[in-house]
Amino acid sequence: GHATSETITVQLADLNDEAPELDITSLGPVREDLAVGQPVAQYAVTDADAGDSVTITLAGPDAGLFRVKNGNIALAPGQALDYEAGTSVTFDIVAADENDNVENSVAGTVVADLVTDDPDAGDTRTYALGGADSGLFAISGDRLVVKAGADIDFEEGDTREVTVTVTEAAGLSDTIALTVVINDLNDESPDLTVINEGPVAENSPAGTVAATFSATDADAGDTITYSLGGADAGFFEIAGNTVVFRAGAEPDFETKSNYSITVVARDAKNNTTVEPLTIAVSDLNEAPEIDASNAGPIAENSNAGTIVGSFSHTDPDAGDTITYSLHGGDKSLFEISGTDIVLKSGVTFDFEAGATRTVQVRATDSGGLRDTRTVVVTLTDVNERPDLVLAGQTLIAEGSGPGTVVGTVLHNDPDAGDTIAYSLSGPGAHLFEIVEGRLVVAAGAWFDYETATSHDLTITATDS
Repeated sequence: GHATSETITVQLADLNDEAPELDITSLGPVREDLAVGQPVAQYAVTDADAGDSVTITLAGPDAGLFRVKNGNIALAPGQALDYEAGTSVTFDIVAADENDNVENSVAGTVVADLVTDDPDAGDTRTYALGGADSGLFAISGDRLVVKAGADIDFEEGDTREVTVTVTEAAGLSDTIALTVVINDLNDESPDLTVINEGPVAENSPAGTVAATFSATDADAGDTITYSLGGADAGFFEIAGNTVVFRAGAEPDFETKSNYSITVVARDAKNNTTVEPLTIAVSDLNEAPEIDASNAGPIAENSNAGTIVGSFSHTDPDAGDTITYSLHGGDKSLFEISGTDIVLKSGVTFDFEAGATRTVQVRATDSGGLRDTRTVVVTLTDVNERPDLVLAGQTLIAEGSGPGTVVGTVLHNDPDAGDTIAYSLSGPGAHLFEIVEGRLVVAAGAWFDYETATSHDLTITATDS
């Protein structure tokens, strides 16, 4: 029943609460043929905790190109810079002392040194871990280190809680609680959400929204910028949190029925998320366009089938069916033959009735959209023969004297203002003459019924 008790005091080394201060000087721009070992940046580090040991490490997309050497960040052996592969490189310089526990620290990273004060010289001791986060850590000698496989993520919490219990050979123990502070590392890529607003109707104006997007970043306070990439990025631009069609790049289904782009979200440390996006364009029925021309001046009284005009059409909608029709006040004079406008059979094409005729030719597609052009047909005047009539012809008595009126000579000339001359011919022409538009007995003529009961002659009217 006899017992002896001894008190063990466990002391912890100072857990530095002052982060190192890092001053970086970039030596860029640098040549792409930079030699191995040549610096691209220089750094200086100070720590308010006297005697503290500071470790410099590199992280980020291009960290593998470089190494830390005597205050310089230099090109690592076996590495080379290539301007054509990229005009810039990005990496993080991380300064950490023994209590600056950067998130995502690798297994074996020292968290704390354990110092045990035991009055019994040479006594053996063991350590045990407890607490909510003990699974993240391990004991290595007299150090508390990050355990293999541990995921220490700042975004899940800026501290971790662990207890360390030291037990000596006789079973006596002491326990302390330790709060491990985690430093945030900008290691989270933005979480990008893109909503496709397609299909977009062809002929939509510049500024039409093709997609909307938003992004969040687990690294609090991080700044996110957006850009577009991909084969068709030149057709678009970013307006706020939308992707819109750029001016001069309005969609046309017949030219391009879909576009392939990427939306890129990039944070301040160049952590990047890329979302591919295919924007479809919907086809709309577009009106045909007709082109028509006349065939030049057409002679009056031209025959049926004479071409007075021709036409052709274009339609953005490939394979659309087009019908043609004629319209306007003079449409009854014409008909369509293939792609020509021709004179219809049975119509009179008379210059004296008007020097021009007007007709509209119309192209209509299967959806009812149409286009119309006007064709003006110009007529040329043709000299037409006059019509001659002997009106009021009367019988004359035998023995009628000179000047006796036989009838009135009348004419009709379609050509206004034309001058008409008359002439007589035939067996009896010498017996008559025309005086002031009348056919009369000529001077010296003698009519004897018993000799001849009639006399034949021809009256001819000749225009100018």
